[in-house]
Amino acid sequence: MYAERDADEKPYVEYLDAEARVKATPRLEHGIVEANASQTIFVPDVAFVSWEALRALPEGESEPRVPEIAVEIRSPSNAKFLEQKIARYLATGTLLVLDVDPCSRTVAVHDARTTRTFASHERCEYPGIAWLAFDAAELFEDLDRLP
Repeated sequence: MYAERDADEKPYVEYLDAEARVKATPRLEHGIVEANASQTIFVPDVAFVSWEALRALPEGESEPRVPEIAVEIRSPSNAKFLEQKIARYLATGTLLVLDVDPCSRTVAVHDARTTRTFASHERCEYPGIAWLAFDAAELFEDLDRLP
């Protein structure tokens, strides 16, 4: 279930085991992961939920508790917290987490069993999701244009 928050409420805050962390994000609407038993609320940078998962929701629920795929953009200041978030995403039912690191120009694809890291010259693919395939370099093209 998505947390009940005003989309304009600032600062945006994520919770891991009831510990609050301010989230540097432009908008709240792009998704929230909530796991009440562990007092965890995350705001992924990008969240994906399939139509099938939406149609399978119990009556009265309009949004899933976790996305099927979460994408997080790594920064030097959030590295340790991000590792904890990735573990919690996977423990609460997220199928796949993409950890995008602009500094190293890599994409780490995490599932419940493995992590595979793709360098910017590689094609990022996940065998269980045929449509999830892209050249990792595409994620970093705009960075190369910065002065």
